[in-house]
Amino acid sequence: GDMNKRITLESENRTLGAGGRPVVSYPNIATVWAAVTMRHHSPVMVGDKLDYPNEAIFTTYYDVSYKAARRINWDGTFYSILSVTDCNARSEKLEFRCQERAEGI
Repeated sequence: GDMNKRITLESENRTLGAGGRPVVSYPNIATVWAAVTMRHHSPVMVGDKLDYPNEAIFTTYYDVSYKAARRINWDGTFYSILSVTDCNARSEKLEFRCQERAEGI
């Protein structure tokens, strides 16, 4: 089928580190097969420059634990999850709409 890309779903864990500063980590939930559809996105301001982040739709088989994902790692590139949708009433597949993370975010 078209689910021929390996992606890693990651949750988000926030704790307080040294000096009370927030520390964010991204523990793995699962590495799964997915279909990937890339879309171009309109420009956004990052600091004082325009950036053109990629938008991607990742479709994978359904597992309730996957809904805790906040970030996807695909081939070393990280994508922030904007929304998660059940593709049909039988909960067979999940669709993650994501935006490529700007450097340093």
